[in-house]
Amino acid sequence: MPGKVTLDVDQSVAIVTIENNGRLNAMDDAVACGLADAVAAATARGDVGVMVLRGAGRDAFCAGVDLKFVAAETDRAKGFGRVGAGLEKFFAGMAKLPFPSIAMLHGVCYGGGIHLAVTADFRFADSALRMVVPAVKNGLLYPIPALERMMRLVGPSRTRRLVL
Repeated sequence: MPGKVTLDVDQSVAIVTIENNGRLNAMDDAVACGLADAVAAATARGDVGVMVLRGAGRDAFCAGVDLKFVAAETDRAKGFGRVGAGLEKFFAGMAKLPFPSIAMLHGVCYGGGIHLAVTADFRFADSALRMVVPAVKNGLLYPIPALERMMRLVGPSRTRRLVL
């Protein structure tokens, strides 16, 4: 079953929730497109003053790209491309938000989940947060824009520790 993204607005707070049950809120193409759509919908509203990005449940903010979704494609590059297309729209929308954004980090935040988090203006984490970028261990490349954002936020040394 594909993941989904919901947008709820309470007074002036838009809450965007990533939900991919049983996959630690990992991103398949439905989640990636849902994120882009939620940011566009929140931006189009006149009553939103802040956006909160969060993962459903207590176990994870986002475990990155859903590698089982990618493996289900006959060509891995096509699977990553399907997720990447939605994410590019999400990142472009985040860059143009007319209000502040907050990433609420909890549980696990891996790889692409970190990429989502660093696009927010602010990040708040619980004490049990576990972050890692497993791309290198999995023989994958991590997107250069994500590395650049991380380096600006936490510096080169901490970025290297996350990635390597």
